[in-house]
Amino acid sequence: NRKIIDEIKDNSQWVCDICEIKFLDKYGKNYIEAHHKIPIHTFTDEHRILKTDFALLCPNCHKAVHIYLREENLQYEEAKIKIRNILKR
Repeated sequence: NRKIIDEIKDNSQWVCDICEIKFLDKYGKNYIEAHHKIPIHTFTDEHRILKTDFALLCPNCHKAVHIYLREENLQYEEAKIKIRNILKR
């Protein structure tokens, strides 16, 4: 996991997949969190972790995604759309 996440970050612009904040521009430091789009507990032993299994998120969006997954039983893409719509208000 760590190797894949580091690779994803190194090959990205460090931009949140939801709100599109670039942490470096806002805070002067590169920081982003990796979120498993598919919950880890659903993986079988045969599941091979891929780069596409992850979304890079700022801390606020990452927390919001987990709240929506837990409280409204949404999938990642559904939570992403919901949060983006809220941010547009």
